[in-house]
Amino acid sequence: MSKSADECLIARRLRVRAFVVASACVVFSACGARTSLGLGNTDGSSPALSDGGDPLAGLSIVLFGGVGDSATPLRDTWTWHAGGRWTLEHPLNAPPANIGIVGTSLSDGFLLFTGAADGSRGTTWLWNAANWTQLNPTQQPQSRTGATLVPIATGAMLYGGWGNPNPSLVESTWTWNGVQWTNVPLPSTYPTAWYGASAVPLNGTVFRFGGVNNAFAITNETWVHETTWRRVAPLHAPTPRNHASMFTCNGVVYLFGGQTINGPIGDMWTWNGSDWTELHPSPSPSARAGAAVASHAAMGVLFGGGANSKLLSDMWTWDGTRWTEQTGTGPSARIGAVMGALRE
Repeated sequence: MSKSADECLIARRLRVRAFVVASACVVFSACGARTSLGLGNTDGSSPALSDGGDPLAGLSIVLFGGVGDSATPLRDTWTWHAGGRWTLEHPLNAPPANIGIVGTSLSDGFLLFTGAADGSRGTTWLWNAANWTQLNPTQQPQSRTGATLVPIATGAMLYGGWGNPNPSLVESTWTWNGVQWTNVPLPSTYPTAWYGASAVPLNGTVFRFGGVNNAFAITNETWVHETTWRRVAPLHAPTPRNHASMFTCNGVVYLFGGQTINGPIGDMWTWNGSDWTELHPSPSPSARAGAAVASHAAMGVLFGGGANSKLLSDMWTWDGTRWTEQTGTGPSARIGAVMGALRE
């Protein structure tokens, strides 16, 4: 059976690195921390405040890389602090510029996996709030873009992606234990949307939505991972999409935006454990895909992304009820950056 015109369009775009608006994993990827510099929670967020004050007090965000104007990969590091203060960091070391970056916060810092500069094997880095350190495990996963990286009980899990330099879907799972990467055999049941899915952890469970499958179709499947993968069949679901922003806030999973077959979208959904419900907050970020996102216990944070040929540099925070745009000079417009919440 021949592919539909839409599926062929996706296949062609996946084969072109300039498919920027649906490239360079996001969200999922920096969807917050299992723990954060030893002070985090197991729900995929940094800790809540103990003083009942401003939910942003004591919050620090790290943002790295992405793709900027003229499809140029970036390698700058920024931190954002409560009060709206962006700071351009000048670490002694930094990961290479690459479109295929994913990251997540762990107990010892912000873990980042990026394709090597020569497009061969990936490289693994750790941000410790002052500098990047390149880690040297005995084996590295293949370079890729559009993968997801999420924290799990034993460290972190890297799933799927689009291969580089071998252009094909990467049908594999790797786990990180703090020292080494291990290629884990696939279970009998698993998500086949390898590219551009969104994922976030909450209370020991990984939630995964959407992405492009091995038939080059954009999906709207919902999966959960506890000890193994299990597909959920909700009564309602967001439209099929990739590179949406998925985060947690106050123990709730949220999904915003993403790239559909008809272009970027700006809707927002929440997951209650068995079904999706669409929200209609106002104001709200504009439609986009590939935004960087981070989870704080009482706040979701979103930065940048892209809509068609336009790159964005705005920053929004979600408190469980409403979106608030944060002002201040900061990183340039970009898509596919990684971001994580830390504590100062």
